[in-house]
Amino acid sequence: MQGNPIYIVFISLIAAFGGLLFGFDIAVFAGTIPFIQPYYELTEAQLGWTGSSLYVGCIIGTLITGYMTDRFGRKPEVQCQIQTGCPCQRQWWRRRLVFLLLTKQSMWL
Repeated sequence: MQGNPIYIVFISLIAAFGGLLFGFDIAVFAGTIPFIQPYYELTEAQLGWTGSSLYVGCIIGTLITGYMTDRFGRKPEVQCQIQTGCPCQRQWWRRRLVFLLLTKQSMWL
């Protein structure tokens, strides 16, 4: 199957930009570690779990999103992401580690 070269380049740029943003997110989180640890009074193990939950969430979210998009289509999937992502935006006022982790995990669904 022959594809339009402009379309293929466009899709490739979108995929590359997604990887760039993911790397940027990781770098931003790494810069927040010195501030997160005293704010939430985290031990080293809790700090490790908080940092690794970003990667775990990406793996689980990709698996679930891929399945749901294949089954239901792109539009219902985006609507579901908006409905589950908005409550996670309120996480800024959470002061306890449990709420921080629970709101991060709700983004995985």
